[in-house]
Amino acid sequence: MREEVFVDLIKRFASMEGSEINFLEMLSETTYVVIAMAAIRDVNKQYVAFVDKLDETLENVIRQHRIADSHNHEDLLDVLLKYHQDGLTIDNIKSVVLDLLAAGSDTSSTLVEWTMSELLKNPRILERTQQEFRKVFDEEGHVDESHIPQLKYLKSVVKETLRMHPPAPLLVPRLCEKTYN
Repeated sequence: MREEVFVDLIKRFASMEGSEINFLEMLSETTYVVIAMAAIRDVNKQYVAFVDKLDETLENVIRQHRIADSHNHEDLLDVLLKYHQDGLTIDNIKSVVLDLLAAGSDTSSTLVEWTMSELLKNPRILERTQQEFRKVFDEEGHVDESHIPQLKYLKSVVKETLRMHPPAPLLVPRLCEKTYN
């Protein structure tokens, strides 16, 4: 199984003869495939297809962004493409975009999962949150984003969830500045 994956890697190297390759990236990708295969059977072809499709999609987004007239406003991709002229590779740009997409959705979904988990473990708090939600939105008959600031108790629940289960606890090192008894 591993041998097949690394033979494929060597074939990819051979097919790129004469062009620049990012050895570390290709080796890392191959390592991920081996690890995934060890963890989950029959994942190799699906994983490779997924990575290839994701790579193709990001390439298309970048290509379309270059073609599109974005002189009205400058976004992150415009800034990254400016640095591309200074040596930042397209693979680097795709990596940054993918990291931003993954980080933004992962932390949000983690927060929702932990909040729901804590609410289910604490029925009294769940009921109070539901009451507040119904009080604010039953008047309208539908959920409207403009009324979210009125959900004071839900805001407290979310803050407590973030305190108990930070979605990215290792991002910011923390140090206690006082000694407590």
